[in-house]
Amino acid sequence: MIAHRFSLRCQHVHRFSNVTQTRTMSQLNRVMGEQALQVLAIAVSMFDRLVLTAILYRVWGAENFEAWTIAASIAGMSTLLELGFSLYMANKLVRDVETGQDRAADRTIAIANVTSLISGILMALGAATLLLFWTLPEETKVLRSEITWGAILLGLQSGLRVTSAPSGAVYRAYRQYSRYISLMMCGDLMRVLVTAIVVMAGGGIVLAALSATMTALLIHVVAVRVDAYRRFGSRSIVFAIPTGSEFRQSLAVSAAIGAQTVPLNTLAYLPVLVLNSRVATAGVISAFVLQRTLSGLPRSLLQSLGTIVGQECARSIAANDIPAAINTLRLACNAFSVMSGLAVGILLAGGRELMIAWTNDASIFNFKYMLVAAAPMLLASASVVMHNVLACTNKAYLPAAGRMLQLALTLMIVGIAPTRSPTLDMFLALSLAELIGYVPIAYYAGARLLPDAGFMFHLRQVLLTIMSAVIGAVITLASIRVIEPQSTLAIFTAFVLVAIGCAASFWGLALTPAIRREANRKWINPMLRAFKS
Repeated sequence: MIAHRFSLRCQHVHRFSNVTQTRTMSQLNRVMGEQALQVLAIAVSMFDRLVLTAILYRVWGAENFEAWTIAASIAGMSTLLELGFSLYMANKLVRDVETGQDRAADRTIAIANVTSLISGILMALGAATLLLFWTLPEETKVLRSEITWGAILLGLQSGLRVTSAPSGAVYRAYRQYSRYISLMMCGDLMRVLVTAIVVMAGGGIVLAALSATMTALLIHVVAVRVDAYRRFGSRSIVFAIPTGSEFRQSLAVSAAIGAQTVPLNTLAYLPVLVLNSRVATAGVISAFVLQRTLSGLPRSLLQSLGTIVGQECARSIAANDIPAAINTLRLACNAFSVMSGLAVGILLAGGRELMIAWTNDASIFNFKYMLVAAAPMLLASASVVMHNVLACTNKAYLPAAGRMLQLALTLMIVGIAPTRSPTLDMFLALSLAELIGYVPIAYYAGARLLPDAGFMFHLRQVLLTIMSAVIGAVITLASIRVIEPQSTLAIFTAFVLVAIGCAASFWGLALTPAIRREANRKWINPMLRAFKS
């Protein structure tokens, strides 16, 4: 009898083990699929920022490109009205579904549909409202009609995108988020392609904005909603007005989320409008936007990659495995410091060649502007990692205060700075405010969470970043000297050499001997054997 019971127990444990293993593999495959699609989504975003921007500037010229940038900035300011409701509702829906509260989940979806619709309408009207109070300088009033209609249409596009957020929450809650990412990525890619085709066919600002908005309507709203209805039924399109207590609860949590996004969105779009009110010379705003885009590209990529690091550190902290969290943070910061330094070296030494290949206009590049714009990446590379660690551990209140301080300092420095070089003043204000406003508070919050991430930890990261920047600059200058690029193809060839040299430098500087041995064993050696065979 005892042997029989022991046998039944073993069979039960074996079945449970198989189920657990199956669930783990299913979860791993799902997460890896979503991460792969996220990388593709980042690639589409980079395609938007690099390729479409180059087409707009080359086809339209500086004046119309600046008008488009002003319209996009006015529309971008309307995103402040979203207030974080979408993320709060998505998180609440995941909790309802995972805890088996089906009725609560349906209620959350219905309320999310209402709040997203209200947010979308506010954002669509926000751009038009801002135009009533924002006075364009005389030099820009020639394109007043194009800027006005462009801003209204682009604001409507932002509002339409927000209205599809509840569908994304449903996909995420029911573990089909990769489907949503694919649909939104296709919509973004189609928007960029359609806009580029319209511009190259001779379309102006209004027609380009209209084509982008209509593409967003067809894919981001109609296609996503129809697909969600087919997969999840009518529950995805039900609407319900929240009660007073539900609204107060969602507002309290959403406000904490909005406290972080509002300063970032403001700093992303407001500088263009401030420059537009101060500068009368044509081409200044376009030069600022293009140099800021180029200098910010490496940080955007690192910010996306840092999400995974933040999640891993948060998992170790939740398991009370602080040594593992510190080890992950140290390895990640080393890697990010090297990548940041190499990127700064490439931008400073080869920025002119990159600008020629991108816009066919070498006069846009200014070494002094690029140096000031890249200063946070050079002196605070670890802040990208720390931002994600604090966000993933729900320790975001101090960083939110830091972002608010950063915004206030930026406005103060711009207000008191002399106006002899407004572009330099703006770059200086953005960099100084981040370095003295946000970074110290974020590092202090990180040290409270992980005491080993103190002053000496960050000092070592700064020294590693500076050393990597010198190496990146030397590699870039040597490659340019060898190739002597006079055409776009020659510039591309030179930067292929730069990429090879920087990859070798990263291998030696960022990775520990143990990681290099493991990488050789798992990836490099099998690839070499496959290549030889």
